Amino acid sequence: HTPIISPDGQKIVYVHEGQLWLRNLSDVQPAALAGTDGGTQAFWSPHSNAIGYFKQDEPTQRYAIHKFDIQSGISIPLCELPENTSPESATWRTSGEILYSLIDASGTQGRLYLVSEFGGISRLVLEPDTAGKDTGYHYPTAMSDGQAFIYATVNDEQVGELIYRQEETDRVLVRHPGEEISRTVFTRDRFIIYQRGVGDNQSL
Repeated sequence: HTPIISPDGQKIVYVHEGQLWLRNLSDVQPAALAGTDGGTQAFWSPHSNAIGYFKQDEPTQRYAIHKFDIQSGISIPLCELPENTSPESATWRTSGEILYSLIDASGTQGRLYLVSEFGGISRLVLEPDTAGKDTGYHYPTAMSDGQAFIYATVNDEQVGELIYRQEETDRVLVRHPGEEISRTVFTRDRFIIYQRGVGDNQSL
């Protein structure tokens, strides 16, 4: 699984042998994070002091968001995801909220949700309008102001778009006909890196 570098550039987290591992870049050896068995799709807090991740509950088969605190070494659940959904990606805003995307049982339609970093009930932020042109919303990435974010979508004409959203106003940043946009990253020097393409034919 691809390592995810922390916002402060000092650490990486990745999934190995069914759990999360953490490595300080100044150290040679990584460390397994206790209590993260079954964890997947990890993401960092803005201050690099905690790691969020998704985990599927064995009895119910429902996913939940968990938070691992690096200083205490304790992992706690934050919220349970809706039934018949699977996690896609998440981003931790400086305002103290986690914005995440889910896909439904068909694996196509994407929705965006928001939950506090302290846990609680998730709030639906964006879902496709069945009468509209968009088929789903995916891969949200928080901007540095803690409010604005970008996300990817594919419309019914199979045009991939990268959207910037601020105060419920959307602006299209890029469009790629016939391609999907995924795995967006907002860098510290204010560039946006994203993946584009279909199937095995993808590029950054």
